[in-house]
Amino acid sequence: MLDLPDMFEEDAIHQFIQGLQYEPHLQVFLKTPTTLKAAYEAAVECAKGIREPTPPHNNHQSHFQDRRSDSPTPMELDTIYNNRRGRCGSKRHPRTTQCFNCQGFGHVARQCPSPSRKKFKEPLKGTAWQV
Repeated sequence: MLDLPDMFEEDAIHQFIQGLQYEPHLQVFLKTPTTLKAAYEAAVECAKGIREPTPPHNNHQSHFQDRRSDSPTPMELDTIYNNRRGRCGSKRHPRTTQCFNCQGFGHVARQCPSPSRKKFKEPLKGTAWQV
């Protein structure tokens, strides 16, 4: 069933994983199977988990309070902007963010209150650019 003639084991595993749907593909890929049989078993295991979700365990009491409510809770308008993360996962600090337009700190050029400055001066009508 799992034999593919004229194909290396690694190629067969790769082809098998590529043919899976997204969730099983991801789960099997993360397990890094070394044989085609192991990849197949991981895919079957994942498929069982998707079709038959395990019931929640209520054996342990939760140490956290359930803060959900039926009514929506208000959110600060700048929460999303302030919680963004920059490159490398570090939080952006408004004090170190510098505006490209006015060189001020705490905002970026698209939020700058100063009038935007031109990068290049446009030539007057009838004149040419000088290099």
